[in-house]
Formats: sequence, C-alpha cells, structure tokens
Amino acid sequence: MKQSLPVFFFSCALCLCSCRKEKSADNNMENMTFVKNFKLSEIKGTEKKWDIFCQSSLMNEAEGILKCTGPVISLYKDEKLSARITGENGILNMHEKKSFIKTDVEVRSLTEDVKLYSNDLFFDSGKSKIWSYNGVRVLRNNIETRANGFTAKPDLSKINFIRHETKKL
Repeated sequence: MKQSLPVFFFSCALCLCSCRKEKSADNNMENMTFVKNFKLSEIKGTEKKWDIFCQSSLMNEAEGILKCTGPVISLYKDEKLSARITGENGILNMHEKKSFIKTDVEVRSLTEDVKLYSNDLFFDSGKSKIWSYNGVRVLRNNIETRANGFTAKPDLSKINFIRHETKKL
C-alpha cells in the first residue's frame, strides 16, 4: 500500500499539469478572431498612408497582432498608389506599426518603376522603411541587381544594398 501512494500522487500531478496546459492554450485561442477578406488602413489627417488586405487572418486585438494569409500592402504618396508589397504570409504588429512578410515577397514600385523579389521583408511604417537581411533581386531598366540584403523607402527609392552585384539583362 505504501508503494502505491507515491505512484498515485505522481499520476495526479501529471494529470493536473496536462489540464493546466490545455486550459492556457484555450485561453490563447479565446483572444483570436478569424476574419476573411480583411482590410486595414492607416490614415494621417486626411491622407491615406497605406492599407493592408488579407485573404484570411487571425487577429489578437488585445496584443494588436494580425497574422495574415495572402497579404497585399498598398502604399500611398500624395493620395496616389506608389508601391505594392505582396507575399504568402505576414504578421502585422498594429501597436508598433511594423510588419513582416515572408515567402515569395514582391515589392512593385509604381513611382520608381522597380521590382524587388525576396523571401522575407520587414516594413516599419513609422520610419517609412523596408528592409531584408536575406538575398534580394531587383529589376530596374533592364538591369538586375542581386544583393545579400537592403534597406529602402517603401516606394524603393533610396535603396542601399548589402554586398551586391549588378548585370545588364
């Protein structure tokens, strides 16, 4: 009888621990809202700065986090579309106004007539800056530039490359 008591208490402790983990996972899901065809815009004064469209998204309003499938970020300058960023997945931190887009990322600048391709991209709307620390490919005027990373304005003006090579197509 004395030997079975420790086994019984150990079994009870394992059961309590597993129940506690399941409950916390349920609490995290309670804060999430699923939204299909979601669109969010940032407007300063009367001028639209950018908007993001998601085919589907999970939103945690308490933490200000939006997990997005099929994101399309449209950027505006003087109320005209200046650039568009697309990818397969993304995360937007609404409190910090920062985004991370990943997998088959494309930035298309309408004002600079430039296209940029990468596997990931960071966007900080507060600083009006995009960047990546991974390989990028940029096409401009039949010239291809490949680099190990970059920083730029969201409309692809003022691009600074990290170790790059350029060739004419």
